[in-house]
Amino acid sequence: MAVISYAVTTPDCGDDTGPQLATGGKGNWRVVWASTDPLGAAGLGTDSDLLYADYTANTTVPTTWSAPQPVDTDAASDTALDTDDSARLAYHSGKWHVVWDHRHAIYHAVSYQGGWQRPSFAHRAGGTSGSGWESSPAIALAGAFHYLIVWSSNAPIPGEVNRATEPDYDIFLVREAP
Repeated sequence: MAVISYAVTTPDCGDDTGPQLATGGKGNWRVVWASTDPLGAAGLGTDSDLLYADYTANTTVPTTWSAPQPVDTDAASDTALDTDDSARLAYHSGKWHVVWDHRHAIYHAVSYQGGWQRPSFAHRAGGTSGSGWESSPAIALAGAFHYLIVWSSNAPIPGEVNRATEPDYDIFLVREAP
């Protein structure tokens, strides 16, 4: 059963992959996924963009999913793929956090009070040089703005001992604490 496709107001004409689901409690859920659906009037194009939809349990109105919306407000103008199956979603204290890889960099966005903040780099391989491939992000929250983001990367590490296998994949992390 394609639950989300029923929420789309235009014909479903793209691939939808890599769903990640989290709950905000009290019957509230959010799902994020990668999609090549242009969403009709939204004009997202056919590149892969990160979308989300909300589900709210309600006793007086039948429960439904909201219409899909892009996480990144630049989704209509970018042409690069937000990698399928890479998004990870978490909720704490009224704030949704999502991390994903886009153009071999790890992005992080926060949503609260009805909208997403502009996504920011959690990390880019090799600093500003962009050397390396970053993927498979994950996030854990210990408070609304107290989190750890981890991912794998094959960016060279200064002083790495085994030059024969360089660049190998390593695990990196970013920590944010209030």
